[in-house]
Amino acid sequence: MRGGGGGNEFRDAQPVPGETRIGRIVVRAGALVDSIATSYVHSDESATTLSHGGSGGIANIVNIAPNERIVAVIGRSGSLLDSLGFVIENLAGVRRQAGPFGGQGGAPFSLSGNVVSFFGRSGSMIDALGCVVT
Repeated sequence: MRGGGGGNEFRDAQPVPGETRIGRIVVRAGALVDSIATSYVHSDESATTLSHGGSGGIANIVNIAPNERIVAVIGRSGSLLDSLGFVIENLAGVRRQAGPFGGQGGAPFSLSGNVVSFFGRSGSMIDALGCVVT
């Protein structure tokens, strides 16, 4: 997990492999990351969206196709999450980057693995963020 110790703890439910995937992430950010909303798509194509943080900043929408997965979470952090982005890979191994969204403060970080859900700390901003990988 990267960021600070403020805010309240959150943990998205870990998706069921083969039955749930991340289909969209909305990162609201200005100079810092205000919020993250993750839409988990189920096998019946319904979705559950879990949101953490505040309502400030600009909404940055990242759509993830059924044949794609998040292979890295990148950004910058200090006592809060300064910026957040994602490296997304398709089944052919072609990668694209979404973001980072937010400011230039804090120290850079990169978390690698097949990202299936998120956890962290938030209040009116995202204080810290981590990811569950398989």
